[in-house]
Amino acid sequence: MMPKKASTPVDWAIGAVLFVFLVAVTFYYASYLMGSKQPYETVLRNAGTDVAEKIESNVTWTIKRLPVAVFSGGSINRQVQVYFRLPDAAYESTLFVADHNGNPVARIFRDNTILWSAELPDAKTIYNIYYSEDINLTEYAYGTDISVLNKTINNSVISTNFSAAGQVSMIFDGMEFFNGSGMGLETSAVPLITNNTVYAEANYSNGVSLKIYSRIPKVEVYSDHPINVTLSLSTEFTKFYAGGSVYSFPAGSYNGITDFVDVYNASGLAVIGDAMNFSVSGAGLYREIKLYNVSAFEIYAHHGNYTSAVAERNAYFSALSYVIGIPEDINGVSAQLFSDMASVSQSALKESMGLSGISFQVLFNETENYALIPRDRGVLVVKHPISVLNRFGSTETTYLGVAVWSGK
Repeated sequence: MMPKKASTPVDWAIGAVLFVFLVAVTFYYASYLMGSKQPYETVLRNAGTDVAEKIESNVTWTIKRLPVAVFSGGSINRQVQVYFRLPDAAYESTLFVADHNGNPVARIFRDNTILWSAELPDAKTIYNIYYSEDINLTEYAYGTDISVLNKTINNSVISTNFSAAGQVSMIFDGMEFFNGSGMGLETSAVPLITNNTVYAEANYSNGVSLKIYSRIPKVEVYSDHPINVTLSLSTEFTKFYAGGSVYSFPAGSYNGITDFVDVYNASGLAVIGDAMNFSVSGAGLYREIKLYNVSAFEIYAHHGNYTSAVAERNAYFSALSYVIGIPEDINGVSAQLFSDMASVSQSALKESMGLSGISFQVLFNETENYALIPRDRGVLVVKHPISVLNRFGSTETTYLGVAVWSGK
């Protein structure tokens, strides 16, 4: 029997190293088997989602929606004036009015008052005022039915023409209401005509002005001094209403003080004002209405007999009431901010988001920017749902695409 070889210090050191190595390997594999793993695809998906959420946050804006209940007492078209103080931080370019169907309507905003022509189909009609403090938008070009050409003002329901002597023409539903010289206003020079989208105005140098509003078949007349007015009207008018009675042309006549005179057949023309001194006659060449020492009145075109103009007469003498509600926040992605971000370089976006080791490309639509995505590595596209909010307070659901890959 051979004697046992004695252990040396070298053998002991090698054994200790092997033992420690085996223990380390055992713990590594144990921690790998027991710990959570992050597959490559999950890493990219999380990065893409993070990018999409940060982009959405940076291009989101808020619009205030303020309901306004307008009380008209019945179906009528009328100009509405609402006192409204726009917050100092808000942009006037974002100030809009939408009708009961959600459509934007032309408005004028002056001296903390919003003016628009309203369609009021019910006793109470809801309009909405929108504004924002986030973006100074470009001015919106409103659609309007008012057109001005030389000395003619038209809207979708009436056509009028002016001369140095006053208003010489008024056409409603294909019928010319005036005859002869039309409506004489004691003027002597042609008016300056302006179009303010919501209304057009003919201004005479002697202080007489006439307004025609969008979609409303009437002409408002104002004077800074009392004037005498003569309306020469078509002989097609067969009856008139004044002082609570109906008269027939040509024999019928009227003289007195009243607030409402209406000449009519299938269509009619009402003259409305406060305690006006009238005379009506039809014995001459034309049907004729004269007003004495007046400074404010309106002429209103309508279908049917005088009862069709009663609602307009009532509206003339009653202030339109309204109630403003509580503003509501509407949030969503701004198309303008989204477009502005498209001009920012990917490196700048990447730096602002604190990403390293990961690259991405924002896909603003289905075709744009695909050329910048590498083809020699794994790319994952994340589709993140977003709600796009337009300047009229309407939202549309779509998605934001982000292509993500590792490296540069």
